[in-house]
Amino acid sequence: MNTEGMATSAALTPAKEESVEEATETVAEPELCANCNTPLQGGFCHACGQENTNPIRNMLSLLHEFFGEMGNWDGRFWRTIWPLLTKPAFLSLEYVRGKRVPYVPPLRMYLFISIFAFIVFSQASGNLNFLQGSNLSDVADIELSADERANLRRTNEEFRQRFGRDLVDPSLLAEPTGEESPVSQEPSANQEPSANQEPSANQEPSAEQQPLAEASSEARPRVMAPPGSGNDLDRLARGEQAFNVGFLSAEQNAELTEKVRFLAQRPKLLVDRFLSIAPQMMLIMLPIFALVLKLFYAFSGRYYIEHVVVALHTHAFLLLTTSIIIGISALKAMFAHFGLAAGGLGWMITVLAWWMPIYLLITQKRFYKQGWPLTVLKFTFIGVLYLVIISMTIFIGITLSILRS
Repeated sequence: MNTEGMATSAALTPAKEESVEEATETVAEPELCANCNTPLQGGFCHACGQENTNPIRNMLSLLHEFFGEMGNWDGRFWRTIWPLLTKPAFLSLEYVRGKRVPYVPPLRMYLFISIFAFIVFSQASGNLNFLQGSNLSDVADIELSADERANLRRTNEEFRQRFGRDLVDPSLLAEPTGEESPVSQEPSANQEPSANQEPSANQEPSAEQQPLAEASSEARPRVMAPPGSGNDLDRLARGEQAFNVGFLSAEQNAELTEKVRFLAQRPKLLVDRFLSIAPQMMLIMLPIFALVLKLFYAFSGRYYIEHVVVALHTHAFLLLTTSIIIGISALKAMFAHFGLAAGGLGWMITVLAWWMPIYLLITQKRFYKQGWPLTVLKFTFIGVLYLVIISMTIFIGITLSILRS
């Protein structure tokens, strides 16, 4: 029996060795990460996070990967953008709870929206009514010859093409009814003044000439307000007002006044100057706003980075909503002659304008979970303090950028 057992064992030994060799051949060596040489356990390295793919491949594969990533990001974008606009504090609460994969990260979302918003702002600045608010009611009537009237019409046309509005009412530049050529307007010595001619400075108009004189007066163009009138920008452009910034020297104040006067006479450049520094100013205001939230909610038990998340989402909401309002305003201008459409678009602008402060108030209520009276009180103080800080920051930024220009 022992002999037979030994023979059987000897016969099985080669078979076992062969099966072990086959098993060894089937178990491949673990693939190593190309970056840190860590054995891979999936599509990504668990040590450094690098994806286990080879970027050196044909163009079709690269295009497929590109559009696949865009589609994935696009899905996350739409899952993020709707709550950002309609659900106050939702994204911030989801982020601090750890639910981050379905949504675009706060900083990435803010940077994307800020780039989009300032592109919209820069495009819209060319259509702004820069002289809106200027005092054009206190004006003086002036007499113009036919040549001066023609020159003013050309100037008005150039102004309209550049700024999208009229410098002077075009109806005031039209040729008055019955106006004759410059040669025929001068009566001869033996010629009686006709009914269509305006009386001289020392001659009172007759009863028949009075209506024509009033019509001619209405047809005269109007000019800018006289010295001393108008708003600060008007007075600054005319050289009647100067800057006196406390932290600047006399020479710097004089330089600032001259440069701002130059920009005040060219409002498009002034708006472009502001838009050139606005992104930097907004980025600086983010940590400041988070610090203000930290101070007012010092006992909420939340870390500073959580306040930063709230600041990122709220600023992204404000920029995006403002961009939407600008877009709707442009549509409203296009459909100005369609009363129902223009009215509906105006109503949408009003709703969005009111939704912004309401959104911010509800955000504070839901994120910090305090009672309404205390939330409203803190919201008021935070709003006032933030407006003061951002006004000072923008003023300092614009001042320094003008001085360095």
